[in-house]
Amino acid sequence: VLDDGSVGGWENPGPVAGSWTEYGYGFKGDDLVPATRATFNGATPRHYAFRFWSIRNKQDAGKFLESDDCNKMS
Repeated sequence: VLDDGSVGGWENPGPVAGSWTEYGYGFKGDDLVPATRATFNGATPRHYAFRFWSIRNKQDAGKFLESDDCNKMS
């Protein structure tokens, strides 16, 4: 469920060389359209960093929303 209460989904191809891009989708009428892009870097079993953008399509540079540097707690 997205922030506005609507239903969405994610496309996550998984890591390639420790980084990857994930797209979030929402419904616009009956169509599923890209809504967010997240890039993950430095992924290890104990750490990753991400950046998150609001987008209109996959080619859109987007509006930067947030970033974080995360460590897995044992």
